[in-house]
Amino acid sequence: MMLSDETEFARVCIYGRFGTGKTTDLAHGAHLGKVVHVDAEHRLKAGPLRRMGVPVENIEPMRDITFDALSKMIWDVKGRIHDGDNIAVLGFDGFDEMIKIMVKAVLDRNVGKTIARAEKRGEVADVNPRQIDIDYWGEVTQEIRELLRHSRDLNCHLMFTSHERRDTDEDDGSVKYGPASTPAIQSDLMAYVDIIGHAYMDGDKFVARFASGTKYEAKDTFGVLPAVMVNPTMDRIVAYVREELTPETDPQQVEYDAIRLRRMEQLKAN
Repeated sequence: MMLSDETEFARVCIYGRFGTGKTTDLAHGAHLGKVVHVDAEHRLKAGPLRRMGVPVENIEPMRDITFDALSKMIWDVKGRIHDGDNIAVLGFDGFDEMIKIMVKAVLDRNVGKTIARAEKRGEVADVNPRQIDIDYWGEVTQEIRELLRHSRDLNCHLMFTSHERRDTDEDDGSVKYGPASTPAIQSDLMAYVDIIGHAYMDGDKFVARFASGTKYEAKDTFGVLPAVMVNPTMDRIVAYVREELTPETDPQQVEYDAIRLRRMEQLKAN
C-alpha cells in the first residue's frame, strides 16, 4: 500500500479547565459512528447530549478504570474494527483522572502485599496507605505508555481530554500550560497525538487554540485547523482533517472569525 492510499485518523488531545466543553467535544464523535468512551470522571449524561443532537445510541461508556480492563478493551476494539464493526472513535475522557485511579490501584495492590507479608511474619506492617512511592509512579507510567502505544495503532480516531497543568521553568520563570499529568506521561501523550488544543471559553463560545507559539501547548500536525477553532468537536476536527471543511467553508468558523475581527477593530478604534 502506498502512503497516498492510507486512511488518515485524527489523534487528538483537548485540555483545559472545568466547563470548557471537553466531554461534549468527545461525545460529538458519535456523529461519525460508534464511540468507545472511557468515562473516568463519570461525566457522560445521555439527556444533555441528546438535546444537543448527539446520537447517544452510538456511545459505549467504559467505566472500569484498571490497567487490565483498559488493555482488554483496546484489544477488543482492535478485533471489532477488524471484523467490520463501525467504531469511529476511541476516547479517554478525563485522562488525568484515569491516571489518578490507576495510581491508587497500584498503591492499594502494593500496600496489600506489604501488609500480607508482614502478617505472615507475625508483624504489623509499617506502611502508609496514602504515601505514593516513586516506584509506584514508575509502574503506572509504564502501564500508561503501553495503553498509549496500543491505542495509537488502532484504525480509528483517538481523542484524549484532560484538565490543564501549569508549569514554571526553574531557569527563566516562564510559565507553560499543558495536559495535566506527570511530566513523563505528559511528554508521551503529546508525542503520540497529532493534534493538541487548549480549550477555553471566548464569551459564550466554546473554542480551542491549536496554534503553537503561546504559553499553551498546542499543535496541528495536519496543518488544517484554524488557529482558534469554534466548537472544536471531534466530528468537526475530523471534517477538517478530511478537508471536508476549511476555515473559509465552515459557516460556524466564518461567523466566529468575523466576531473576532470586529472585536479587534473596536479595540484599535478605542
